[in-house]
Amino acid sequence: MNLLIFDMDGVLLEPLGYHHALQETVRLAGEACGFSDVRLNAAQIARFEALGISSEWHSSALCMAWMALQKEFAPDSQSPDWERLAAVFQRQPQADSPIRRGAAALVQVGQEQGVSAEHATTLMRECESLQTSPTFNWFQELVLGSAAFERIYGKAGQLNTDSYLEKYDRKLLEPAWAGRVADWARQPGCGAGIMTSRPSDGPQGYAQEPDGGLGAELVGLGELPLIGNGEMRWLAEKLGVTVAEVKKPAAMHALAALLAAGGWPLERSLDYLAGGFPHMRREDLAWLDGSTVIVVEDTISGLLAMRAAGALLEEIDVRVRVRNVGVATDAAKVAALEGMGAQVFVDVNCALDCILATDGHR
Repeated sequence: MNLLIFDMDGVLLEPLGYHHALQETVRLAGEACGFSDVRLNAAQIARFEALGISSEWHSSALCMAWMALQKEFAPDSQSPDWERLAAVFQRQPQADSPIRRGAAALVQVGQEQGVSAEHATTLMRECESLQTSPTFNWFQELVLGSAAFERIYGKAGQLNTDSYLEKYDRKLLEPAWAGRVADWARQPGCGAGIMTSRPSDGPQGYAQEPDGGLGAELVGLGELPLIGNGEMRWLAEKLGVTVAEVKKPAAMHALAALLAAGGWPLERSLDYLAGGFPHMRREDLAWLDGSTVIVVEDTISGLLAMRAAGALLEEIDVRVRVRNVGVATDAAKVAALEGMGAQVFVDVNCALDCILATDGHR
């Protein structure tokens, strides 16, 4: 088969809603930590993404945790030292989840400075908790809007805001290319899907969080299977692990995207993977053997996930050829993608012009 797996933010659409929400969340976090008017700029956001932090739940919590820790060892500091944070985060094992890398970085700095990092690491480790994470609550209310936040999560909002997604997001995929991708995916032996860290509905009747679906509809690919945070959270619960252990850069996220893009219904794909890696068998997945998988990403997390998935499939004698394609203009992101062997394009439309021509599916 020929399979095409897209990331969403930074590839199919420009996540200006998420970026504005991240900036406002970090500003609120700065106020809570004793900093005044903290503003993340576009270059700083791109730096975090280049380091493999593709979820704003993680980056916003890391920023708050860092500011809380910095006030412990430098109480008179007037602005966060983002460069030091980036440097120590970069030294953590790349294949680990961003939550684990962030917590380890905070512990390391706490030890270097002789202060406790307990509060900071708690902010990082609980960054996806509706009950305990301030950054999660602020960010979700900003992206969804206060009315939708209260409807979905059943708790009062704090910010009285409209949805940043509806206000700011902009599609990058041109309508003509959206139609071509949909047509290509319908051809025999072809398939496409979306692998994203965005909140999403999950299996029927599960999470019902609209971010991922809204993005897919915005760019004209609403018919493609989407594997987002909702699907991964459901799977994590079935496996008895945290969602960070199954979401990209973990292999499980990429495996779910492969199965769904290859034609298995979403529920079947997730149910199969809920058995865990030891239950994967060649006779179930032989149809994937010899497939070419093209992954289109703007950060390395999805590329790492697909590389790990390919290695697991090879253990059961199912071999797939993975082609990494990057979409970026920021120098740090380009360097990170090229470091994973990706051919990098300035936008997804240019990438598709090359991909579909190379694979003979015009």
